[in-house]
Amino acid sequence: MSNQTIIDGNLRVWIFDPDTRENVGCIDCQPSPEEESEWIKPESNFTTDDPGQAPSGKYNYRNSENTAWELHDDTRGIWYKSDRSPIKVNSLSDAIAPDWTREPLPLSSAEQKAAQLVKLKADIAEIEQKAIMPRGAREAFIALCRQQATAAGLTEPQLYAANPFYKGLKDTDAIATELRAQIRALS
Repeated sequence: MSNQTIIDGNLRVWIFDPDTRENVGCIDCQPSPEEESEWIKPESNFTTDDPGQAPSGKYNYRNSENTAWELHDDTRGIWYKSDRSPIKVNSLSDAIAPDWTREPLPLSSAEQKAAQLVKLKADIAEIEQKAIMPRGAREAFIALCRQQATAAGLTEPQLYAANPFYKGLKDTDAIATELRAQIRALS
């Protein structure tokens, strides 16, 4: 403990946890009123050596001889088990299993396909729910609009441009049809 930092007449010391030996901060010790050149210091687990700032993913560890700071891996935070379930590690003393990773394992192609199917089905259900009328009624209304347009001499693009309700129903059906085609392609 040879390095000393004096700030405003006080000796700065760095405290470390007795179990993990991690730097937990610093305090400024006042001069002793009884002994010259002495300071009122903690009883143990301190040093006058400044550990400096630990880089991301590391922490400052005081070696067991209390002679130097070392950088150790900081294992606290979120880890992922081999089944992709997250687990939070709160303590440096918590054991990390060899198969845990900081990032979740990627999905297998079968799992990706299953996830895509679930999403596509959910998208279709959402579209169907937001539609003004059930699918069968929409299809019947579209067929009726086409019959009336044909009788009036209108083409499909003219009907689409002229009738916003028809356009909305056609757009909804087109989106749902595209999503169903994607489901068939994945199945």
